[in-house]
Amino acid sequence: MEIGRAIPALFAGAAFQPPTDGERLSRPPVHRLATPSTEAKTMSRKINEAVARDAFERAIADHTQEFGRYFLARLLGLEISHPDDDTCVVEFEVHDFMFNPQGSLHGGLIATVLDVSMGHLLQKAIGPGMTLEMKTQFLRPARVGRLRAEGRFLKKGKSINYLETRLTDDKGSLLAVANSTWQLMPQAAAPG
Repeated sequence: MEIGRAIPALFAGAAFQPPTDGERLSRPPVHRLATPSTEAKTMSRKINEAVARDAFERAIADHTQEFGRYFLARLLGLEISHPDDDTCVVEFEVHDFMFNPQGSLHGGLIATVLDVSMGHLLQKAIGPGMTLEMKTQFLRPARVGRLRAEGRFLKKGKSINYLETRLTDDKGSLLAVANSTWQLMPQAAAPG
């Protein structure tokens, strides 16, 4: 089947919704299939600017380039603890400036928090490392409340380490899981 006939066949039976005159004037034309959604609500929602500005100003004022206190950790309000030698817990409050356009916590931020919990665990238990690969499974959206990422070792090695983190909400519901492979960084040579 040639492309000219294949593409319309994909959308056969779907209601096509052309852009309105207002959409044509305000932005380039976007052709969408009509779906029952809350797109208008989520696209017009404004974030709480005061909360976003406060988070940014706090991060600017008190960050340092060290584990647990670097700018991104301060901006997201991450509270990092080590209840034992093989666990790192990262907790934070969800704020609307962290949302994707659908109105839930952005997957990139979730992946960042999961990565932070594993990286901080590796740093404290063995030494600094770098993420070689990370697989993240997003299980349900987060919209409100306090979240907790708990990182643990799956297997410790001399240069390669395997870790896992689970993200839960304040009710204990599992939101996301990440598994990763880390390589230890070579120790920096002492000056002199």
